[in-house]
Amino acid sequence: MIFSDVECQKRQVIEGARNSKLKISLDSVVKITTSMWLIVGLYLVVERGGILAWSGVIISVFLLTKLFARPTPIDLTLVLGSLLVWALAWAGTKTYVISTWESGEVVEMTIPTTTGLHTARTWVLDLDDTAVIYYDAEPEIVAALSSGTPVKLTRNGEARSLEPKATPVDDVPPEQMTRIFDLMNEKYGEQNRATEIYYSMLGRSRDRIAVIVSFETWDRGRRKEQ
Repeated sequence: MIFSDVECQKRQVIEGARNSKLKISLDSVVKITTSMWLIVGLYLVVERGGILAWSGVIISVFLLTKLFARPTPIDLTLVLGSLLVWALAWAGTKTYVISTWESGEVVEMTIPTTTGLHTARTWVLDLDDTAVIYYDAEPEIVAALSSGTPVKLTRNGEARSLEPKATPVDDVPPEQMTRIFDLMNEKYGEQNRATEIYYSMLGRSRDRIAVIVSFETWDRGRRKEQ
């Protein structure tokens, strides 16, 4: 009986040590996961801003404070659940915005760059004798558009190779920008509200440059070729 009691005690000690190690391991996983979430949130705040980026920072800081100050058995579920909701909010917002943008007339630009072809789907406006596109792009794309290299523009299933003229929004006369925005609101009023949601929720990359890209219209381009 004495040996039996000793064996039971040994087993209890071993089992307790295992449970303790498991608990420490789970606590570490939860804290590391939350810390990584905080790092991602801070990067997004610096890189683009937006409500969801800031909410990720705030929620992860709150959870980290709780994990160190008042840990509970439900911390793993709480952290993973919060992270899942945050990620779904990102995915849901982006899916809604893109699907709404695509519900209006969209053209496709295929732009030659130093790293290969870049394809962009954007809205288009008809301003006098010119097709006009408001495009928020990376510096490399803006440089390619500004170089004058022909761009493949596909509209209503018809593709043409046209020379773009890219002008930074800051260099466009205010009265012309007002006219462009008025035309955009007239043509894409419903879709344009999704743009406001995109920038407020997901932010805007700091290195983006807004440009007005203009092309000759289809008919004028055909007359020139003939």
